[in-house]
Amino acid sequence: MPGIASQPLLTELTEEIGSYYSYSQRQLLQLCYKLGERTISSEQTAADPYAVDAAVLLFHTLFSHWPERFFTLLNLLYHTVRLPARSSDYIQYRWNWLLTRKWQFIIPDWLFDAFEEHEQRYRESENV
Repeated sequence: MPGIASQPLLTELTEEIGSYYSYSQRQLLQLCYKLGERTISSEQTAADPYAVDAAVLLFHTLFSHWPERFFTLLNLLYHTVRLPARSSDYIQYRWNWLLTRKWQFIIPDWLFDAFEEHEQRYRESENV
């Protein structure tokens, strides 16, 4: 995986994901844990959830073990995030829009390719 010019992408990703979880430090850390992050102990985060920048940890978590954790995040969001007055598949539509339109100039091709691979797999799994 090539290097990431990460600041704009880090900001955009964490703001988007944070909007689903009220940007709570604790909730973002829990999301990292759900995605498989184990370098920070639960005792450590329980004692002081601000000892770690959850946004940076989430970004690191997503891009380590590439692309499995990214796929896991998308699946988790698609199945758990529900926004008022929106259809159940709105989050999937929104991520498509974010990656193909809003963030098209800040995401690298390999990220977009992984997203398209995930979407193909997701559609196939939903049709089974």
